[in-house]
Amino acid sequence: MLCEATSGYICNFKVYSGTPGRLQDTVLSILRPYMGFHHHIYMDNYYNSVNTAELLLQNSTRICGTVRSNRGLPQNLKNIRLNEHETKFARKGQVLLHLWQAKKKPTSKNHFNHSLSRNVARALIETHEMQHSSTEEAEPSNAIERTRRAPRYDPPERISQDFKKHRLVPIVTNGKKAYPHRACRQELSLDEGIIPWRGRLSFRTNNPAKLVKYGILVRMLCEATSGYICNFKVYSGTPGRLQDTVLSILRPYMGFHHHIYMDNYYNSVNTAELLLQNSTRICGTVRSNRGLPQNLKNIRLNEHETKFARKGQVLLHLWQAKKKPTSKNHFNHSLSRNVARALIETHEMQHSSTEEAEPSNAIERTRRAPRYDPPERISQDFKKHRLVPIVTNGKKAYPHRACRVCSANKKTGYTRYVCEYCNVPLHKLACFERYHTVNKY
Repeated sequence: MLCEATSGYICNFKVYSGTPGRLQDTVLSILRPYMGFHHHIYMDNYYNSVNTAELLLQNSTRICGTVRSNRGLPQNLKNIRLNEHETKFARKGQVLLHLWQAKKKPTSKNHFNHSLSRNVARALIETHEMQHSSTEEAEPSNAIERTRRAPRYDPPERISQDFKKHRLVPIVTNGKKAYPHRACRQELSLDEGIIPWRGRLSFRTNNPAKLVKYGILVRMLCEATSGYICNFKVYSGTPGRLQDTVLSILRPYMGFHHHIYMDNYYNSVNTAELLLQNSTRICGTVRSNRGLPQNLKNIRLNEHETKFARKGQVLLHLWQAKKKPTSKNHFNHSLSRNVARALIETHEMQHSSTEEAEPSNAIERTRRAPRYDPPERISQDFKKHRLVPIVTNGKKAYPHRACRVCSANKKTGYTRYVCEYCNVPLHKLACFERYHTVNKY
C-alpha cells in the first residue's frame, strides 16, 4: 500500500497474486500515478534500492529510508566496521548514502539512528552542499546526542511554568497541525481519554477506576457520530479552573450552533449560560453543587417522579429512575439523545419547579424469585396462577431465568415466563403443572 504518512489514507495499493516478477517493477507500478508531483516517499529496506532512487529522481520524486547492502551500495561501504557514532557518506548524483553506527556492536548494514527525525533525514537527502567523497570520513560537528537514561530522582526544576523547556507545547502544536480544523457536525461530545504511559512523568495521572490506569490525561472534543477529534488539550498539572479549560477547548467551535454533550464532571449551569451567549447548546447531567437552585437540592423523589426548573433558556430536569432516593440529577437511561435535546430546546413546557409528573403507564419489573416455595403454590385455581413474561431493565431483548422445576431435577433449563402469583420462573405446560400440583416436584 501507498499511504499518507500523517493520516494513513490509502492512496494506492496492489494485491500480491503470486505472479513472479521484479520487486522494483511492483514498487514503480504503485508509485506511477503519483510521480512528477515532488512527493517524498518513505520506505524500509525491503523496497528501497539505489537504482529505484535514481529512477524516481528522474520523475521528480524523492525517497528516504534504509537500504540493504546488496541493493546498489558502493564497494567501499560494504563489509565496513564502524565505531560507535562513526559515520560515512557516499554520493552518486543526487543520491546520498549515509552509513551510521549507533550501537557498539559493529554491523555491515545501513542503519539510521533512532533519534534522527524525519525532517533531518529529508534534509540529508535534499542537501546539495555536502562535498564528501565516497572515501572521505567525516565526523559531524553538530552530531545528534543520544537521549540519556532517565534520572532516578525528579530534577528540582521539574515544577515550572516554562513548558517550552519541557517540550510539551511543540508536541501539542504539531499534533494539532496534523489534524487541521474542519467543519464538524452539529453534535459534538466533550470527554477525556488516557494515553497509556507508565514512565516517569510529573503530570502522569493514575485513575484505578479506568481500564487504562496510568497515562497522560487528554481532554478532547469529538464528533458524536464519527469520533473525529476536533480539538484537545493535554492536562499538564498546572492549577486552573475547570470551566476555563472547557471554554478553551470549545472556543474554536463557538457561534456555529453546535450541540455539546458532556457528563457531570464538566457541566454546570454557569457554563451553559456562557455557551448560550455564544450560540452553543449543551446537554448532560450536572452535579448538585454546580449551580442547581435550592429547591432541587437535597430533595427525595419517588420512583419515576420528576421535577423541573427553568432559568432563561437553561432547563433543569430532575428524574428518579430507581427506588433508592438520591439528591443528584440523573437522567433515565432510556432517554435517548433526541429526547434530551428536545428537553433543552423546547420553549413550550410550562412546568414550574414544584410540579410533579407520574407516568400513567409505567411497566413494573419482575421481582426476584423467592428462595422458598410459597405455601399457596399447590392450588387448582389456575386463574390465579398464570404465566406472564419476565420484565427486566431492558438491557436484554429476551430476558430469561432458570426454571425452578428443572433446577430441582438437576437439569439446565431457562424460561422466559414466571408465575404471576408465586413469582417463580417456570416452563410452560409440564413444569408449570407439576409445580402447582405435586408436593415433591
